[in-house]
Amino acid sequence: EGEGEGEEQKIEAPPVPGYRFFINNINSYLGRVLYQELENSEQIKDPIEKHIFVGTQTKSEPDEVPQGVEKVIENDLTRSFRKHILESDIVIYDLMTSNFEEVDHVIKTFKTHELEHDKVLILVSSVMSWANTPPKIKKVYEDGEEAEGEEDEEPPEEEEEQSENEEEAEGEENQEEEVDENAPPKPVVLTFKEKDFHLRVPSRRFQYLKTLETLALSSVRAQPKLRVYVLCAGILYGDGERILHDHFKQSWLQDPRKLPYVGEGKNLVPTIHVRDLARLVRKVVGNMPESYYIFALDKTKNPTQKRLVSSIAKGMGTKETTSVQFEEVKKHEWAEFLTLDLKMRASDILKDDEPPEDAENPEELAEQLKFPWHCKKGILKNMLMLNNEFNDYRKLKPVKILITGPPASGKTHCAKILAKYYNIPHITIQDALNLIPKLKGDFAETVNGFIDEKKDAIVEEFESREDRKEDETLNRDEIFVRLPDKFLYPLIKMKLSENACRNRGYILDGYPRSYTDAQYVFLKRVFKETVNEDGDVEVEEADENDEIEEDALDDDGNLIQKNFDKYQPDENLIPDSIIQLDGPQEAIRDRLMNLSEQKIANTHWDNDGLIRRTKVYRDTNNSPIGDPSLLDFFSKWNIAIMESNC
Repeated sequence: EGEGEGEEQKIEAPPVPGYRFFINNINSYLGRVLYQELENSEQIKDPIEKHIFVGTQTKSEPDEVPQGVEKVIENDLTRSFRKHILESDIVIYDLMTSNFEEVDHVIKTFKTHELEHDKVLILVSSVMSWANTPPKIKKVYEDGEEAEGEEDEEPPEEEEEQSENEEEAEGEENQEEEVDENAPPKPVVLTFKEKDFHLRVPSRRFQYLKTLETLALSSVRAQPKLRVYVLCAGILYGDGERILHDHFKQSWLQDPRKLPYVGEGKNLVPTIHVRDLARLVRKVVGNMPESYYIFALDKTKNPTQKRLVSSIAKGMGTKETTSVQFEEVKKHEWAEFLTLDLKMRASDILKDDEPPEDAENPEELAEQLKFPWHCKKGILKNMLMLNNEFNDYRKLKPVKILITGPPASGKTHCAKILAKYYNIPHITIQDALNLIPKLKGDFAETVNGFIDEKKDAIVEEFESREDRKEDETLNRDEIFVRLPDKFLYPLIKMKLSENACRNRGYILDGYPRSYTDAQYVFLKRVFKETVNEDGDVEVEEADENDEIEEDALDDDGNLIQKNFDKYQPDENLIPDSIIQLDGPQEAIRDRLMNLSEQKIANTHWDNDGLIRRTKVYRDTNNSPIGDPSLLDFFSKWNIAIMESNC
């Protein structure tokens, strides 16, 4: 027998050369993301497999051309320009940012030249080419029979179905309406499919989209070596925003407080994240599908204009919206886009591919064949991520400052000035307490139960007093109950987590007061992750220490000290800077004594109150037994501290 007989020899396929891409406006909103998603230098084994990129540059965008681009081409429609087009394997044009004459020239170039190799032209178009398309109505004959071929789309994918626990999906527009039994039945609106593309009717402004789409799709008749794909993209969002920039900016500033939508807002607005659109282009390049007209849409459930705007308002702004008339906002770029009303469904290419039946590892392969969604369920389910993308792209950083110091040192005066200067919220303990009426769930029951219990005790004590006058009454609603720190901590954290603080920052006035307070407010538990023998990631479980509250006592009545060794600063909450106001106690007291009696009346600013509160502050932050102070906490975590004489 020959040596090695019976052994299966593996023959490795030779490396496949990478494509040469031409991307117009490669530094544009879509262009830069296309480059990021198509660039393959990190995935290849052989340098020959690396894709090459050339393209044009737009001067209307602030972004630079990506560093990996081989050459920037002048779109002057000269012989040199045509040469670069014909040398490229795949040419991609974003019709929304392209010049009509340039795209027309490229199509004619492909049609009129004898191509040596197969070429692919991908036109990224927009649902705006359908802007004036009448709804697709189900036909029903007089005898009640439905017309053949008029059935609606296939049943939705399993993952698209709404779960029982999913938040209110339909909102106000899903409330039941009164049914008039004598009224004629409402027409059934069907979903547009790719094969309906001949029905599309653009508005006058976007007629050029349809014209270029038609020219490109018909060019393949004269050029057999050319494949053309038209990607009809939903309204783009994400990565810093363009069309929805005004809504994101207004929400970030919370000015105006109410975010506008047009009319009743019940119109359907198809959308897609710019990164998912780029990934779809990548899949088209990899699969070369039979379908040449593709709906590039995310899987947003019931994407009405009002729901989209409300999601932005809730995720970034004040949660408030308002209806406006089209005439009021028609000068804004977004108005025409958000008043679309199109019932569409994403093309099948956006579904997960199925592994072959004889696959060795079908589950692993199925995972690899899933479409790599970045924002599958759209704006409605991904606002925190989109908020962060907006902040990152626009280089928006919150300004977070804590002002601390002894009583009457001028903390509130200083906080108001800084809050106005930076246009950020001025947060006090009272602001946190004002959240209590809005609380829901178990925490609300616990806090309100504590308050009711304390009020009951005060009322009972008042009514049992022997020296109470007959006409003397006690208004239960006016009773002030001082909350323990274990309730203040989560309330302060809730306040600092609100949209305005999370995006723009805050000036925190006089709280926390101690090292312990700061630990409970600004630190979060970090659970260690380890990889076991099977390669699975195991996450450390919570322990009893994590459940210890600030005032917890052991069986003997002694305070239980919580261990914060496994805790780290919560970067979303902890301040970037500390301002410590201080000064001679005599100067502070003299300043208070110069206030009028009216200002001091019914406050804790009288001399006795000042002495008492100052003693508490000094004892907490200048401990005779060496307990760490509030400033020690921030020094430990390298937070900048500025000390000022008040």
